[in-house]
Amino acid sequence: MFLFFNELKRLYYFIVAISCVILLITQVIFNTNFLITFLFLVTLNLLVLYKLNLFAFGKLVNIISNECDPEKFISLSKKMMNTKLYGEIIKKKIQAHFVWALMWNGSYEEALQNLNTIQKSISKKTETTKQKKVLNTKQISIYQLLIGIYTANKDFKNVRKVYEELKEYITNSKVSKMKKDDYKNILTSDYLYINFLEGNFENSEEIFKLMEIRYLQEYKNSYCKLLRISAKFHLGNIYLRFNKNNEAKEAFEYVVSMGNKLNIVNEARSYLDSMQ
Repeated sequence: MFLFFNELKRLYYFIVAISCVILLITQVIFNTNFLITFLFLVTLNLLVLYKLNLFAFGKLVNIISNECDPEKFISLSKKMMNTKLYGEIIKKKIQAHFVWALMWNGSYEEALQNLNTIQKSISKKTETTKQKKVLNTKQISIYQLLIGIYTANKDFKNVRKVYEELKEYITNSKVSKMKKDDYKNILTSDYLYINFLEGNFENSEEIFKLMEIRYLQEYKNSYCKLLRISAKFHLGNIYLRFNKNNEAKEAFEYVVSMGNKLNIVNEARSYLDSMQ
């Protein structure tokens, strides 16, 4: 796969070379204004570079979202982050997905370290722009990633801590009531799932129905393969806890067959073995 990114670099250098030739020809044959032509070609090259960056980023994201190969994504991301060809905007996008890939690879400590780095960057920017009360979707994404990492690592004490911080952040932020209600609905669903994983089964039938509906919808509506596999894994957990073994088996078999190198594949496989 990295051959593709090397080819992309060669393509860009080729475009730069062509631009230099065009600049030379316009000067020698047409005697155009050098500065105007130069600025036009520089702008054109920057635009082409940005488009190539986006194309490369899309290819990279596909590795984790549809190929479900976090190891490959992590390896390529590190190479791209150390390559000058890719701009800071793209590198920040890669950094956020890098944490996601680390989580799906089971590298929870490293994921937390990288997430803390991103958190500090966002906090510093927020202090600079004096927008502490304006709801920042990036900040919410960080909270959700933290909940995901701690949940996967079965660290429920920190899950609850982050959940309460997120709840307070949404409540105190400046945002429309409709948007705030949407986030609160998601939080309520997450809270039910946390209780479920901890073994709290009050109103169990109601909880089962709510969570089943949520993850069935996620499975049907998710835009990428990884999220569909994640939804199936959650459904398998729910069915198993409520003794619906046939449904649980079907869900875990889907995860094992489609999950490639995701860390939940081994967990799903162990659940299947225990059901034999």
